[in-house]
Amino acid sequence: VYTFGDNADKLNGVVLFEYKGENVIEIQCSICSSTNIHQYKCDGTLYDFSNSNNFQDYVKNRKKIDVLYGTEIWKYSN
Repeated sequence: VYTFGDNADKLNGVVLFEYKGENVIEIQCSICSSTNIHQYKCDGTLYDFSNSNNFQDYVKNRKKIDVLYGTEIWKYSN
């Protein structure tokens, strides 16, 4: 997560999702791409969404549990 002084919580987000029965932590930052390289399992393992079909399945079928920090920046329409 990048720091931007007093605005860090408006320009960054940590969002918890459920996908295929697993918790997924998505690190969101206003200066980073929203596609497929910022999703982690709770053990720290990076999800491999290099296949765009897998990433689209994730976006379509995930369920948001909570915003753990900051702001949910990346909102996708299904």
